[in-house]
Amino acid sequence: MGSRPEPTSGVQLALIAVAASVALVPLLASAQGAGGSGTRSVPAPAPDPRLARRVTECQASGSLAQYLDRLTRSTGVQHAVKPPFDERPLIALNMDLSLGELHRAIAHDYEATWRSSGNQPPRYTLVESPGNRIARQSALRAARQRGWQQMLARLDQVRRMASLSPDELARLEEAGERFAHALRHPRGAALTRLGLGLPNAAFEQLWKTGDARVEIASLPQALQDLANAAANPLPGSGNTPANGSIRLSIAGRPDRPTIWVAMKYGTQGFEGNLLYFEGGFARELPKERRQRVEAAPSRAPDDPRFKQKVTLRDPDREKVHDEPGARPPEARPLAPLLEELAKQVKIPIVAECENVAREKPEYRVWVNRQEWLPEDIVDQPLTKALDLLCADFEMEWRFEQGALLLRPRLWYVAPGEREFVVPPFG
Repeated sequence: MGSRPEPTSGVQLALIAVAASVALVPLLASAQGAGGSGTRSVPAPAPDPRLARRVTECQASGSLAQYLDRLTRSTGVQHAVKPPFDERPLIALNMDLSLGELHRAIAHDYEATWRSSGNQPPRYTLVESPGNRIARQSALRAARQRGWQQMLARLDQVRRMASLSPDELARLEEAGERFAHALRHPRGAALTRLGLGLPNAAFEQLWKTGDARVEIASLPQALQDLANAAANPLPGSGNTPANGSIRLSIAGRPDRPTIWVAMKYGTQGFEGNLLYFEGGFARELPKERRQRVEAAPSRAPDDPRFKQKVTLRDPDREKVHDEPGARPPEARPLAPLLEELAKQVKIPIVAECENVAREKPEYRVWVNRQEWLPEDIVDQPLTKALDLLCADFEMEWRFEQGALLLRPRLWYVAPGEREFVVPPFG
C-alpha cells in the first residue's frame, strides 16, 4: 500500500508567533512608564469592584450572546461577544458565582479572552485572542496526528481481519468487533478486499491529496472479480462494474479519520467505510467510548460534592432500529440530562450545549444528529457519572472557578466540523 504516510501538509497547521500573552479579566495589565529621571509611572487601573457582584442568572437554552445580554441587564455591567462565539450555545444552571468567577469560567470553557475597555466603568468583550487561536491550532494538530496514526493502525488491523476464515470472523464479531459483521457478508467482504487490494499508487495519492480514483477496467482480473462480487449486478445489465471506477477518500472527523470507499458504474453505485462499521445510520457505539473512559477515569476534584452519588435516566429511550449504533429516535439530548443533574448536585454548571425545544419545526432533524444516553447512569459518584455522560455525548468536563464546565470534545474546531464527514458520492 505504499510507504507509511505522515499527516500531509494539508493537515499541518502553521503556528503564529505571539508577541505578548493577554491576561484574563479581572487581572488587567498595568501600564507603567519607563523609570528614570523626568518620567512618571502610570498607576495600574483599580480592580473593578463590580466583578465581586454575585450572579444568579441562569439559561436553559440559547446562545452565548443572548446570555451576555441577560447578564448585562441583570448586573448593569456591559458585556459583548465577538464572532465566532456569539452564536455558540450556552447553558448556565445553578448559577451562584461572582461576576469575575463567571468571566473566567466562560473564558476557560470557550477558550476565549475578555477585553476590558479603557473607559470607566469598563465594558467587557469576549474575543478570540492570538493565544486562543494558537491553543486551538495546537489541539487540532495534535488530534490530527493521533487520528492519522490510529487510522494507519486500524488499516493494518482490517487487513488482518480480511484474511480470517468465516468461523474466525464469527468469533471476532461475538467478541465485539462490529466490522467483522461486514466482512461476513459476501458483498461487504468483496468491497473491503477490493479496496485493500488497490495499487500502491492509489494509496500514495490518497495520503497525498485525501482522494484517489481508479478505473476498474485497469485492475487485475482478480480485483475486477471482486468488484463484480461487490456490485452483484443484475443479469444482462449494461451497468457492469468493469465500466466504472472505485474511489478512496479520507472521511470521518479530525480525531478519528477513516477511509471511505465508493464504487460507481453507469447510473449505479454504492459506498461504505473501509475501516469501521460506522457511517450512514450507524455511529461509534457509546459503550466503546465508555470503555475508554473507564480504563482512564478522571481524578475527582477536592470537593466533597463530587463524592455525591447521582442517577441520570432516559425514559424516552427505546430501541426501534436493529442496526448497531443507530440512534433511538426518541432518546433525549444532553440538555435535559444536565437539567436533571443540576437538580441533584448544587454546583454551578456552564456548558457549551445546544438545546432545541421539541415544539420547534427543526427539532426532529436536530435531535437526530445528537448523541444519546445508551444506558442509564444509576447511583454513581458525580466524577464517574460525568465521565460516562461525557463519553456518551462526546463532551469533556472540568471543575474550575467553583463551576462545572462542559464543552464538546472537539472544542478546537467549528461546530460544523465536529460531525462525521462523508465525501460527496460520485
